[in-house]
Amino acid sequence: AEYMGDDSRISLMFRWFGLAVILVGVFASEGTGAEQKQSDVIVLDDNNFEHDTQASSGMTTGSWFIEFYAPWCGHCKALAPEWEKLATELKGQVNVAKIDTTANPETQRRFNVTSFPTIKFFTNGAMYAFRGTRTAADMKKFALETYASATKETIPKAPTFEDKVRRHVEVVIHDLEELYNIRKAAASVVISLSVLFGFVLGRLTAPRRAKAGEDKKKQ
Repeated sequence: AEYMGDDSRISLMFRWFGLAVILVGVFASEGTGAEQKQSDVIVLDDNNFEHDTQASSGMTTGSWFIEFYAPWCGHCKALAPEWEKLATELKGQVNVAKIDTTANPETQRRFNVTSFPTIKFFTNGAMYAFRGTRTAADMKKFALETYASATKETIPKAPTFEDKVRRHVEVVIHDLEELYNIRKAAASVVISLSVLFGFVLGRLTAPRRAKAGEDKKKQ
């Protein structure tokens, strides 16, 4: 058998290592390219929801299929690839969008979203809740055909400037009340600890005071 010296072995090891690095780089670049693919899903928030959808002001921007989601929701994560597929298939026909309700509480309150994902279809001044199988095929059929057989719901009015101010005032008042209650509770704890400390200190110093009294009598 041909003898392979230490230098040859080291050289071979570096070659294999170099090949491995190249392969990892190729796969990583392919993965990055996939992640950078532009999404057809429109991202909504409290600031642009009514402006973009015009849900309660005429809907001149077309029909909207909107997912109200939470980032921690497992069902929302499972829905994500189907929602992306749906957005691509309905592009030019229906606006497919999503909104993170945990970061946009105003919209969450407006539509009373309490479970995730909540999926609603908006068209012709009305909205329809989707409760079917969350596949791109079924949701596409709902948006193009079968939504009409679902219960027609009235779209809640967009909050006015006065509503927003009132809500902010309520939040401030609530925070002040919480702060007051925390301080009140803290004061109660301090008083209780002071009483307890005084009691313990009294118990610890009682023998010394008694001994001092006895020594004084003896004198």
